[in-house]
Amino acid sequence: MWIVDEDWFADLPVVMRFDDGSQLEVSWKKFDDLSLTWDTIDVNEPPSTWVDWPLEWRRNAHAPLAALIGGAVREVRTTSFLFETWNADNRSDRTAAWLTTGLWLATDRGDLHVFNALDENGLAAEGFDRDASHDWRPI
Repeated sequence: MWIVDEDWFADLPVVMRFDDGSQLEVSWKKFDDLSLTWDTIDVNEPPSTWVDWPLEWRRNAHAPLAALIGGAVREVRTTSFLFETWNADNRSDRTAAWLTTGLWLATDRGDLHVFNALDENGLAAEGFDRDASHDWRPI
């Protein structure tokens, strides 16, 4: 989804169409609200949403997506992040929880990470190292 004659509009779903005609739609909203759907968005229809400016669907427009065209998905993973909060007066009073933060598609042409960018979608082709606060799991 793009603002006509401008930039990518990251608030609405990322749509990936596969060679068999199926399409995966991924959308992050709020802090922890992930939507994964198959074949529910008609990209032949102009998008409609709460904004007043004109929007359009574009094929092959975002670099991390365009680099994967024609590739085969080899593995799908979820990525997660350790979210921690603590009492400002007593740092030993803390809570922590692992949050699912992304969907990782490993292909034979590179990788794609569709991640939660806090109330919108983020896209990246670069990986990250697993450590004490970042992890991934095959699904």
